[in-house]
Amino acid sequence: MARKATPYAIKCELLKSLIEKIQCHICKAVPGLAEDQQNRYVCKKGHCRCENCKDRICPSPCDATTSNPNPAIQHLLKDLPAYCIYFKNGCTTIFSDSENRNDHMKGCIFRKVNCPSQSLSFSCKDPILFKDLSDHVNFFHKEHLNNYVKSNGNKFDVTYPLFSKLLNKLDGSDNAHWCNLKQLKTSDGFVFYAVSIIEKKSVYHWIYFLGSPQEVMILTTFYIAIM
Repeated sequence: MARKATPYAIKCELLKSLIEKIQCHICKAVPGLAEDQQNRYVCKKGHCRCENCKDRICPSPCDATTSNPNPAIQHLLKDLPAYCIYFKNGCTTIFSDSENRNDHMKGCIFRKVNCPSQSLSFSCKDPILFKDLSDHVNFFHKEHLNNYVKSNGNKFDVTYPLFSKLLNKLDGSDNAHWCNLKQLKTSDGFVFYAVSIIEKKSVYHWIYFLGSPQEVMILTTFYIAIM
């Protein structure tokens, strides 16, 4: 005997069947629990718009310039669960409350992040989906990377050129610049990116962690020895 679907499961299926009709026709944002995505507006040709796009022009061939609130859709949405805000990036997770949704969004693999090279001379300008970041770095920046620097227990031994020699080579002008990007990998698979820059006789270092806020909470302390 088939198991009877729960009311929540039925609502999820209804949301899935309607999503193409009720996501914003302009920016493709889906209705959500965020205040600017709770309302829906409809142009004269029936295309839905979100709060942020209600006064924008619909894409061709529609080209409608105005839209009006649609109370029927808004009433329906109040009783339905909501997709992750990164639905248009590929996330299909559905939530019944804002607390769980907010926790998910902080670590959603479909969120966009900046490449760790963003402050370097070979910087990427456009944000990247978090799930693609490791492949992106290894493909587009492989000429700037050494092999993974693996941890020795809870310590990384990172080798750099002698900074005093590099500083002497740089003339201190506005264009004087040296940069470096390294990947650090722990024994249990966590990945960090170590970024180093020399500008105007000053040396800067910082670290990026490839993970979610939830994963940060379970990390032990690691030390980096610059050699």
